[in-house]
Amino acid sequence: MCEQMLVEHCSPTLAGLKTGSLVLIRYRDSSELTADLRDINRRLTPKGLRTVPLRYRNGTALIYAYRPSRLAKDLKDAAAGFSAADVAAYDAIAFGCPSMGAEQLEEEEFEPMFASVESSLAGKKIGLFGS
Repeated sequence: MCEQMLVEHCSPTLAGLKTGSLVLIRYRDSSELTADLRDINRRLTPKGLRTVPLRYRNGTALIYAYRPSRLAKDLKDAAAGFSAADVAAYDAIAFGCPSMGAEQLEEEEFEPMFASVESSLAGKKIGLFGS
């Protein structure tokens, strides 16, 4: 059932037309769903695809089927387009950064981007979250 739902609702991603797709799957047994997803991932990973459950609630699971390489490219392209000029359009802004140690920002992408917008943050509500 899980595989059929993925094919029906995630075909643009499976065909390489989209980076990712979401599908809500009903299940009776969460361990059976987990086993199905593991089996699907074993077959899809060599083809550059993955599935991951994002949420379980009331007998349904929200599944994200995606192409990791395209997602990484999409996220990098989106981050590359953010600049200090964009900050002016917001009253509040949140930044996400992977944890690199005690009080240390990720150095290759996040820290340079943050340094470029830091002078534009005066008077704005700021949120910073990390892993």
